Parts: sequence; structure tokens; C-alpha cells
Amino acid sequence: MIDSDLLLILSNVLDYDFVAHLYKRQPLRKFKQKENAEWQTKIDTANEQVKQMKEDVHSKDQTIKRCEKTIKNQEEIIKLLKEKEEFLSAKKSK
Repeated sequence: MIDSDLLLILSNVLDYDFVAHLYKRQPLRKFKQKENAEWQTKIDTANEQVKQMKEDVHSKDQTIKRCEKTIKNQEEIIKLLKEKEEFLSAKKSK
């Protein structure tokens, strides 16, 4: 029987996963499958969150575009009102 710490050291030094062979046997296989399933659930959840965040960003981008258009329209209205005010002031002073 080989010491688990020695097995890990050998795996590290030789850059080979000796521990992976242990997971091919029962009951460790069941533990590894459970761990993999838990990680897959976390990955799936993270992917859903990323998808939702992308949709939120897209929605906010659309809102920003609408706000920019509104601001542009309001600036044009202000410009026209100032021109009208100048025109009326010039007309009054004549």
C-alpha cells in the first residue's frame, strides 16, 4: 500500500495523475461522479447567470440609446425655442 501523500508528490513530480486511477474503482467512482455532477450544476447556474446578465446589458443599452435620442430631441427643441425667443425679441425691438 502506497502512502497517499507520496502518491500526490509522485503525481506532481512526474506530472501524471496517479490519483485518477483510484477514481475508476468503486466506491471512489461514485464520489467523483457526485463531485462532477455538483460542479456541472454550478457551471450550468453560472452560465444561466451570464446569459441573464448579457440580456440585462442589452436591455440597458437599448434604454441608453432611447435616452440619448430623447436628449438630442430636447436639445433641438431648446435650440428652436431660443431662436424663436431671439426672433420675437428682435421683432419687438423694431
